[in-house]
Amino acid sequence: CPDRVSVMWDLFGSSGLLDQCDVLDVRPATEEELVRVHTREHVESVLSGSAPKDASTYFHKKESRSSDAARLAAGGTLQVAEAVCAGEAANGFCAMTVRLQ
Repeated sequence: CPDRVSVMWDLFGSSGLLDQCDVLDVRPATEEELVRVHTREHVESVLSGSAPKDASTYFHKKESRSSDAARLAAGGTLQVAEAVCAGEAANGFCAMTVRLQ
């Protein structure tokens, strides 16, 4: 639910926490990065819009918007982990909602 992230974001801002953070512009994860943790079949099914879904999963096939959002969420998580591992950040936190235009 995107509202949960908006509520967090507002609280982080009003508490002054955002002033202490570096907010990153995310990049999409590459297919090579995705297959490091998922099977190639799974990655291909998500990118093509044919991934299996359950009652709590919504997948928007139009112009592969859901796969774009998934790639951005994975890429952003990787960016934060890479920054921490490289000593560029002491710690990291990922709270994402992707609004594609």
